[in-house]
Amino acid sequence: MNYITKDNIYTQSWNNLYEVISNNVTDPKSRGVKWIFSAFPDVKKPNFPGYPIITITPTDLSITNINLARDMREETYRYPIDIFSKSSQEVDELANSIIKALTDNEIELAKYGMKRMSIASSAITNYRIENNKIHNRTIIAEFKRID
Repeated sequence: MNYITKDNIYTQSWNNLYEVISNNVTDPKSRGVKWIFSAFPDVKKPNFPGYPIITITPTDLSITNINLARDMREETYRYPIDIFSKSSQEVDELANSIIKALTDNEIELAKYGMKRMSIASSAITNYRIENNKIHNRTIIAEFKRID
């Protein structure tokens, strides 16, 4: 992990989050291929790994001035982390693993500028993708940083 600055907030915060999840969440299929992405992959391509997959969508960022001199600001960034699987039970197991990875690494993330973490989660939704019923849950990981 590397420290987040105003010059790298998008790329480095994503890289830090990816590192925590990829190092602590085990692929239930043990495929040995990339299965965590920044966007939903093309399921028709030959290199599509199959389900389950995780997507970590690049952040939403909001910046708020926090003093009258306007020389301090609070940055809030939110990452939607989506889990897609053919099994709702697998979605829940992966969601548990992601939340555990984030909470177990909360202090480490804070050392690199990803502080005041909060986590929210959606209910499971279902989609039909290429004639497969796919279950999805979104976890929102939010962090704050003072600059």
